[in-house]
Amino acid sequence: MSRPSPSLTEPPSHEDVTLVEDSAPLFVRQGGDYLPLQIAHSPWHDASVNGAAIAGLLAMETEHATAPTGLVPVRMTFDILGRVPASRFSTIGHWQRPGRRIGIFVNELEAEGKVVARATTLLSRETHSPAFDAPHGKPLPGEIPTSHLFSRTPFGRRIETRRLFGQPHQPGDGALWAKVNIRIVEDEPLSALSRTAILADTGSGIGNRLDRADWDYPNLDIGVNFARMPRGEWIMIEGSTTMTGNGHGLARSTLADEAGIFAYGFQTLFVSSKN
Repeated sequence: MSRPSPSLTEPPSHEDVTLVEDSAPLFVRQGGDYLPLQIAHSPWHDASVNGAAIAGLLAMETEHATAPTGLVPVRMTFDILGRVPASRFSTIGHWQRPGRRIGIFVNELEAEGKVVARATTLLSRETHSPAFDAPHGKPLPGEIPTSHLFSRTPFGRRIETRRLFGQPHQPGDGALWAKVNIRIVEDEPLSALSRTAILADTGSGIGNRLDRADWDYPNLDIGVNFARMPRGEWIMIEGSTTMTGNGHGLARSTLADEAGIFAYGFQTLFVSSKN
């Protein structure tokens, strides 16, 4: 692939983003490639793309490739293999294990000549089996006032929240309801899979052990195990993080919709002091 012109690789200016912040998608298509808009930039490093946006895009691309098979995702793992630059990039997918009942699909994101992120999806065919309730035991979003828990970034301001307990990025466990009001690309509604992938990246911020003023704890991956796909736009995330003093952390999240728990999420964290 030839090198894009500077006008395509440079992210939009602050003025451009201000004008379109309430309607812009995370990415725009450039031929067969993608260009991230400012809203997709990382809070950890402005010249890179945030993990939630990457997960949402790779989930969308995986759905496009696997939907004709009739298989549905039962596990997705997103590995961040390096900083994803806020410039033009491409995705490429392949079947690692094709099958009629079970399959594994791999989708990779390539930027500046190297693979910087990968989504590995285990899929299975749905069949009839006994069902057991998995209640979350929490008030529903319609019973809770609106809050603005992610309002520190343009990306976060596009996620409507209703707080249950705790405070994001403050020490302690936490839980909230969230609704993502953004599209991956302009011409495509946000799917249940992409919505879950985006919100699964918030678990380490919702339930954590450290004050973000003193510590960085970016996640190195995102993992989601599905019992089923979510129903409706609202998803509850209940998060908790384990840290053992070795520079690593494990964030765990329970994911539910109004009907009950549908998945569990995991993130591996790299912990470092800002001092």
